[in-house]
Amino acid sequence: MLIRLQCGHSFCHICLQEHFAETLRIFRSQSPEYSSSDGIRDDCIRLLARFRRPNDIPNDVKAVLAKAMFWFYTEEPRYACSMCAMILTAAPVHSHAIVEIARLLEAAVGSGKLGAGLPLESNIWDAYFPIEGIIRALRL
Repeated sequence: MLIRLQCGHSFCHICLQEHFAETLRIFRSQSPEYSSSDGIRDDCIRLLARFRRPNDIPNDVKAVLAKAMFWFYTEEPRYACSMCAMILTAAPVHSHAIVEIARLLEAAVGSGKLGAGLPLESNIWDAYFPIEGIIRALRL
């Protein structure tokens, strides 16, 4: 599966995930206090799950979540494109145009293998961009 970054470069899903995992591993080795952030993110998501709509969330809870989101923003590793070194601020997305071209080629060739890959789950990038996972949960 081809994935596009903010800068416009596209990468293989698995290669990009490995690149992000290595960036996160290096960051955690240099910032051991960050390792506890996974629990904080999960706690925030569990807290949000108690409310049916964003308007139901009390202001004091929103304040705590805002502080947690600020912490994620200031303390998280910086993921960059391996081609142009642009620092990424948003999770990668499907490269729909390239995937569509691959599907058209697959139909023309009839191989059944061109464009095959792992399905992209919407939350797979939350481990690397936790702030987006919290924002997505707030929109539920």
